[in-house]
Amino acid sequence: DIPTAFHTLYGTALLLYVTPLIPSTRSAFTSPADLRSMAQKKMRYPPTYYWLAALDVFAKGETIRKRKSESDLKDEKEKEDWRLPLGWGRTLVCIADEKASAELRERERSLLQSQSERPSNMASSQAPASRNAQLLRESAHHLLVLAVDQFTRGMLYMPRRSSLSDLLPFSRTRTLISIADAVLDVAAKLSVPDDRAYWGRWVNGIL
Repeated sequence: DIPTAFHTLYGTALLLYVTPLIPSTRSAFTSPADLRSMAQKKMRYPPTYYWLAALDVFAKGETIRKRKSESDLKDEKEKEDWRLPLGWGRTLVCIADEKASAELRERERSLLQSQSERPSNMASSQAPASRNAQLLRESAHHLLVLAVDQFTRGMLYMPRRSSLSDLLPFSRTRTLISIADAVLDVAAKLSVPDDRAYWGRWVNGIL
């Protein structure tokens, strides 16, 4: 068994709890706005609470992997569980999308808001107990940079084709397209043209 398997599954479950994988033209792992709003009404905490919790789980799994000595790891597959960094990156994209969406709504309103309503105050108003809470203060562009770091690591070890031993069919192409769609969805909401162009080039580079 891969040492990080539990943390990969648990972290992904926290991610999907508030961002179900449903068909969407906007993104492969974010819900349409109306469905997300309905889901939030039934949740005890805001979505960022679960996303930050997922990041904590992924980070814990990474720590366990690094603590394993070379003799404990049988092969390269155990040294690097490609699904963990992909889940990590997807979670960061969700946080980036939340940040970019809030900033876009603020720009569209073009009205002064009270300090408590500003997206920049999101970190202090929600204040989940997480080692990654400081990420809520980062820009959407920087969050995408962090996400791509994880995606790159995952893609390095991602299999080229599905194995006969896999319980579920896997498509590298489909996975890359889903990542590209999600990144472009966030990039389209960024206010800086150079940032949007940067992510357009990055997507072209992985497809």
